[in-house]
Amino acid sequence: MFPTAPAGLVYPGDPGAPRGTYPTDKNNVAPRFAVVWDPQGDGGTSLRGAWGLFYDTLPGQGDFFQNGTLAPPFQPLTEVNFPLQMSASPFANPLQGVTGTPGFPAGLIFIGWGTEFATPIVQQYNLTLQRQVGTHWGVEAGYVGSRGKNLPIFIEVNPTIPILTPAPRIGPRVYPAFSLVRPTFSVAKSWYDSLQTSARMRPWHGLNVLASYTLGHAVDHVSGLNIGGEPRPILPVTMGDASTFQAALAREKGDALFDVRHRFVLSFGYQLPALAGRGTAARLVLGGWQVNGIVQGQTGFPLTVIEPNNISLTTLTNRPNMTCD
Repeated sequence: MFPTAPAGLVYPGDPGAPRGTYPTDKNNVAPRFAVVWDPQGDGGTSLRGAWGLFYDTLPGQGDFFQNGTLAPPFQPLTEVNFPLQMSASPFANPLQGVTGTPGFPAGLIFIGWGTEFATPIVQQYNLTLQRQVGTHWGVEAGYVGSRGKNLPIFIEVNPTIPILTPAPRIGPRVYPAFSLVRPTFSVAKSWYDSLQTSARMRPWHGLNVLASYTLGHAVDHVSGLNIGGEPRPILPVTMGDASTFQAALAREKGDALFDVRHRFVLSFGYQLPALAGRGTAARLVLGGWQVNGIVQGQTGFPLTVIEPNNISLTTLTNRPNMTCD
């Protein structure tokens, strides 16, 4: 499409480049299965299980969608749409000598897609035991989990090469014709496992109660492309070398930014008496009121310690080797 583009930079329409920027998956079949069993046959106990396969589109990313029209070789164009007689103006022509920027300037920043990009996919499953206790109470406990793959993640493939001398300094990039080369690869994964319990009291004399507790653990390689402060991979990768990708992902695996290990929630509601037999004024003012409340407590979110200075001379995010009190 653009013969003057640097070698290796392709656009839709070039040989081997998909028309839709990244390959289209045509096998995204998403089945669901569920089963319920009443072991005693009296409706007081049930065992429920379910499994589903889900796909997702990419989140809105300005890098890919809004800014695509301004990516090289396209450039903004300013037009003056009315007669402009500079010879009659006492001011100098501000556009005199102005030339457009080249379509492919030196040090081009490249944001695109990794080869064989696939649709993000997640499996979700659960197994829950429910039991009625007495007349008004019901309790349940279950396992809820998920596994995600083909999740999008930014990985830098054009880091600088440190020059290790008595005076270390930043060296040239792997691909000198470019600056940052940060494709989005569909190689990240996620894991979630949890024990979820609850106890519910059906309305009784105007009172209802629901209490729940979750013990969960969320782990991933990346928690989201749009989450601010998400550290970038600290290891560079080499295109065509799968081992470097695996090394980078191994360093990125950890508690998700939204991981909450413990969470307890208590909600309640009380319907005030209807004041039957009282006067009209009392019923209108005091009747029909409810008292409701929600109380919750949870552990905090994980914290990632990063080094803002480029101490590794690779222009990538750095992390300390050890964190302690």
